[in-house]
Amino acid sequence: MEPLPVTAAVTTPTRIDRDLVLDTAAQLADEHGFENLTLAMVAAELGIRSQSLYSHVEGIDGLREGLALRAQALLADELRDAAMARTGVAALRSVVRALADFASDHPGLYRASLRPPEASPEMRTANEHTVAPLMAVLESFGLEGEDLQHHYRIIWSSVHGFVTLRQAGLLRWPADPEASFELLLDMFARQLEATR
Repeated sequence: MEPLPVTAAVTTPTRIDRDLVLDTAAQLADEHGFENLTLAMVAAELGIRSQSLYSHVEGIDGLREGLALRAQALLADELRDAAMARTGVAALRSVVRALADFASDHPGLYRASLRPPEASPEMRTANEHTVAPLMAVLESFGLEGEDLQHHYRIIWSSVHGFVTLRQAGLLRWPADPEASFELLLDMFARQLEATR
C-alpha cells in the first residue's frame, strides 16, 4: 500500500497595513538605529518588495514622519501615565524617569521623536501632547512663562544628554551611572522646591 501524499501546510499570509509597517520599522530602528533605517530593511523584514511599501508610506520621508508620530504618541502615553496620581517631587521624578527609560528602552523610536514640531500640523499636535505632562508638573511648582520654558528645556536637555552619553558607552568612570542619574533627579527636585 502506497503512503498517502504529504500535503504542505497552508499558511495565511500576514495582512500588511500601515500599522504593521510602522511596527516593523520601529523594531528595526531600535535594533539598528533610526539613521540606518531603510525601506529595503523594512521590506525584507516583511518579506515584500520595497515598492510595495509605497502603498502604506510615502517613501523614506513618509516612513520617518510616521515613526516620529508613533514615537511621540507612545512617549506621551508613558509620560502621562507616569504623572498620574502623583504630585510635586514624586510626579517630577516619575515623569523624568519615564522619559529616560523610554529613551533607553527604545533608542530608535526616541531618535525618531526628535523632529521639529513645525514639520507638519500632525507633528505639532503630537508634540503638544508629549510635552504636556512635564509642563503640568513644572507648573505645579508655580513656574510660568519663560521660567517654565527654561526649566523644561534644562530638564529635557539634561536627560537627553545623559541617556545619549550612556548609550554611547561614554560614562566609563567607576561611579555607577544609575547613582549619577538619581543625583540628577535630586538636583532637579531641590531646584524646583526652591521656586515654591
